[in-house]
Amino acid sequence: MKILLVFAALVAAACSEQLFVGDQVLRITASDKEQITLLRVLGEQAELQAKREHPGHCSIVVPRLSKCLVDFWRHPTSPGQPADLRVPFPSLQAVKIFLESNSISYSIMIEDVQELLDEEKKTMTKSRRVERSTSTFDFASYHTIDEIYYWMDMLVDNHPSLVSKIQIGQSYENRPLYVLKFSTGGSNRSAIWLDTGIHSREWITQATGIWTANKIAKEYGQDPSVTAILDSMDIFFEIVTNPDGFAFTHSSNRMWRKTRSINPSSHCVGVDPNRNWDAGFGGSGSSSNPCSETYRGPYAHSEREVKAIVDFIRGHGNMKSVISIHSYSQMLLFPYGYKRAPAPNYQELNELAKKAVSDLAAVYGTKYTYGSVVDTIYMADGTTIDWAYDNGVKYSFTFELRDTGRYGFLLPSTQIIPTATETWPALLDIMVHVLEHPSELQPAPWVVTHRRPWPVPGTGLARTGSAAEGGRQGCGAQPWPVPAGAFPRPWERGQLGATILMGFKRPRGAVGTRDGLFRLRMRALVLLAALVAAAAGTETFVGHQVLRIVPTNDEELQKVQELQDLEELQLDFWLAPRSPGYPVDVRVPFPSLQPLKAHLEANGVFYSIMIEDVQALVDHEQTEMLRSSRRQLPLSTNTFDYATYHSLDEIYTFMDLLVAENPNLVSKLEIGRSTENRPLYVLKFSKGGTNRPAIWIDTGIHSREWVTQASGVWFAKKIVLDHENDKGLASILDKMDIFLEIVVNPDGFVFTQTQNRMWRKTRSRHPGSACVGVDPNRNWDAGFGGPGASRNPCSETYHGPYANSEPEVKAIVDFVKNHGNIKAFVSIHSYSQLLFYPYGYTSTPVPDQKELDQISKKAVAALSSLYGTNYKYGSIITTIYQASGGTIDWTYNQGIKYSFTFELRDTGRYGFLLPAKEIVPTAQETWLALKVIMLHARDHPY
Repeated sequence: MKILLVFAALVAAACSEQLFVGDQVLRITASDKEQITLLRVLGEQAELQAKREHPGHCSIVVPRLSKCLVDFWRHPTSPGQPADLRVPFPSLQAVKIFLESNSISYSIMIEDVQELLDEEKKTMTKSRRVERSTSTFDFASYHTIDEIYYWMDMLVDNHPSLVSKIQIGQSYENRPLYVLKFSTGGSNRSAIWLDTGIHSREWITQATGIWTANKIAKEYGQDPSVTAILDSMDIFFEIVTNPDGFAFTHSSNRMWRKTRSINPSSHCVGVDPNRNWDAGFGGSGSSSNPCSETYRGPYAHSEREVKAIVDFIRGHGNMKSVISIHSYSQMLLFPYGYKRAPAPNYQELNELAKKAVSDLAAVYGTKYTYGSVVDTIYMADGTTIDWAYDNGVKYSFTFELRDTGRYGFLLPSTQIIPTATETWPALLDIMVHVLEHPSELQPAPWVVTHRRPWPVPGTGLARTGSAAEGGRQGCGAQPWPVPAGAFPRPWERGQLGATILMGFKRPRGAVGTRDGLFRLRMRALVLLAALVAAAAGTETFVGHQVLRIVPTNDEELQKVQELQDLEELQLDFWLAPRSPGYPVDVRVPFPSLQPLKAHLEANGVFYSIMIEDVQALVDHEQTEMLRSSRRQLPLSTNTFDYATYHSLDEIYTFMDLLVAENPNLVSKLEIGRSTENRPLYVLKFSKGGTNRPAIWIDTGIHSREWVTQASGVWFAKKIVLDHENDKGLASILDKMDIFLEIVVNPDGFVFTQTQNRMWRKTRSRHPGSACVGVDPNRNWDAGFGGPGASRNPCSETYHGPYANSEPEVKAIVDFVKNHGNIKAFVSIHSYSQLLFYPYGYTSTPVPDQKELDQISKKAVAALSSLYGTNYKYGSIITTIYQASGGTIDWTYNQGIKYSFTFELRDTGRYGFLLPAKEIVPTAQETWLALKVIMLHARDHPY
């Protein structure tokens, strides 16, 4: 069964519609404020992870983020009150252990979310076969937006003297925003506003809206109350308030809640339209994180769907009641949500709500709770009814329909009509009360006081939004009591997977300090490390650190090596473990930092922090690139900026310029195409002749090693500049050609600049795995598949399905074989300041080891002579570690005697994020070593 669930998850990742196979909804009940805090941290962690796309897990299509994140259907509010949480199947065990380790009670409300969805679809399909008119329309089934709009047209056609359809605007994706108007005539009469479906996944509300609209039309002239209301007032009814989100729940992600607007500063899509209103906008009851389900938006009324209603109500000017219908929880709420101060007519609203829920319960016995938003559920700012009330609409209410969590947002269609039927008398109570109490409510005076500034897009000014009053006082407030102590010791030493992810027992006792709250949040983040499966768009590395770990003996080395198998920690080994005394550099995502450090300390393994915050270096790098890109595009290679990093297009443009400027020396060859069909370009430096002895140089085979591609660009220009003036280079080109492939792995290189700066591999896809790419320096037919490479497609050293499987590797293989006269082959990597020769896949020394060792010694001495940079040298296996399927092992076995690999600057201070100011010095010193190798190849033909 588990295999089937995992398989289904992979299928979902590949398809346009998200599946929820194996997902469960847990009913969680916190017993104290400490547990409430832990649950809130759980939600915050989910939002944090939504900011970080991990290509191997979630697709770039943003809605699929929820595959990786927990989803609170009902948020934690106070001790004893239930919270409902949808948990994706891969995260179930971790979440349950998190809850159990903190003694938080839970039960399973929905065993398998997908089963309910399948039943829902089955019913919808069956319904579509019969409906053709309002009389045959199936009110007991859920419907698509097209079906609902078609039904609205039929209703208007059947009741032309009572019902009309008006369009009040268009959604973000340009869908019409339709409102049904029920009126017996007259202009600008007092009116009641009803809306459903503002949160798109709450399908019971749109279905109830259809039933209710039909009820209004049928009951006029039959029911005295409905007749009296419509003889004096109009009713406006927007059944699908959020059409883009609603369409998306049908086509892609049934659990989608928000709008579908694009947020320029984030890859996450959409705004919570019930946090976007100008009523306490931007307060503590909404989120500033675009990836949050309660993201308020960039400014009040930013969403077209909200702005359309605002403009309509203001334009109408005589709205007496606004009723917004949601699900689920079985509640009837009135203002306020953004502050604790009671509404001026609190008593009247409370009595009206009491009567309404009583009449609702009289139908089927369904129990509702009622009260102000802030007192009944939680503080929520920027909501529909708070805005309506502050704008003079006295009778403003929100319904939360069935149920209380057994099905949540997946209420079976068999409950549509019962839900609508029981809601109707409550609606009627409110509408009759509005009819009988036509008194005016002036906007409250505090609406224009105590206001918090918020920015107006495109200006340097600020507007204001009502600030929440009362309640918690923001960051200055005293936090709830939290347990004392930092991270406790693990359950067991050696049980590393369980230890790091979930193995920290909760200490008893509590402290009321800010430091205690910090420690509580940090421990919660540790326990949630298993939930890390980060999200879409450009991946960020906020809070990530690079640790240098130095095992001193074999036992410590084994402890460090074990970490490589813990994929759930998402550790990125920049320098892999090799032997005692040698440093290991590992990038550690923020959620994994504390447990990893605790594990190392518990085992006495020394570590230091090499990079405090990876994102800070990435940001600086991007700033430098942006500054460079703003300058005028170079008209020649003389004005090209060699001291900055460049995109693939800029490098290819440079190559074209270089060829155009030096047609008698430089040509550009295309030796193949990448997985994503990018050209694989090689520069050829030649003074003429056919099939002459040649030297091959390549850079950028590992895409994140940007200093190598940048050095390759500098080398190309250097060859052109010195080919006549430098006697050594001139003599080389008199006898030999030089081939230089600057960007060996173009797909990966583009990906580092658009999605994930730390991407190393190619971008090929592999049947049977959701993980992408192959390590192109483990894909060569030299000890292929042996120790030092991985068969796991998710590993950074995955060797691929077979040798030379990657088109980027195969192109070089074919070129070298067809040429047949390559005498030296130099592949340039970073970082570590090393110069290698074969072998990596076997400990057997190469026949030419002595000669290669002497060349290496001379080359690193020349390199060091410029800036004093220290390099080590030797065979791969004796200098770093065993590595099979490497480039130069293959070239040596093909008869290319002078095969070398450089690992450029530095030794770990910056790692793969070497500042751009070090590009030119790195290239300059490396050139001296390259010349040693090339001159030796010239002088020792074979």
